[in-house]
Amino acid sequence: MNASVPPTRGEEPTPNQLAMIEHLEIHADAPPQRGIRHLHLSFPSAFVHGDDAVTLVIERMHSWHWLTSEQTDLLAHALHEAVGNAVVHGNRGHIELTVELELWADGQQWDLHVSDQGKGFSVREALRAFRGRRRNLGNGRGLVIMAGSVERLTFHHGGRTVVLGGRRSDALRRG
Repeated sequence: MNASVPPTRGEEPTPNQLAMIEHLEIHADAPPQRGIRHLHLSFPSAFVHGDDAVTLVIERMHSWHWLTSEQTDLLAHALHEAVGNAVVHGNRGHIELTVELELWADGQQWDLHVSDQGKGFSVREALRAFRGRRRNLGNGRGLVIMAGSVERLTFHHGGRTVVLGGRRSDALRRG
């Protein structure tokens, strides 16, 4: 996991942060399904449901020894950002729309898929939001937080699904 610190409001993004946004992977296709699906949650586009879903996923992954304590904290923050983005930017807060959260894993790695029903986004739109943070109160910083908190970050379905990925800590101990 990376230890990238996002800029605070009113700060200009660093060249590294801009480069990270410029190199986002946004695919038109569906995300790969790594191993077995261990969890599938579907909930209305509301923060209260998203918070409960994040708590459940993080607690399960930690109880299965897939995350170290440090990874648990970083992933919780990144997953809150992903779910918040799905609710606010993807589904635009429409409670009748759902957010899907899936946990896929094989013996070595895990992937969390967070999907919304919005229109998606492009790298150009992400850069515009990130560079204009001062005017629009922090849009784009969640992408930097997510990228700095997980080993892999990709977007699929044109930006409607984010995949946060990492290595299972129990796999590191085994081999």
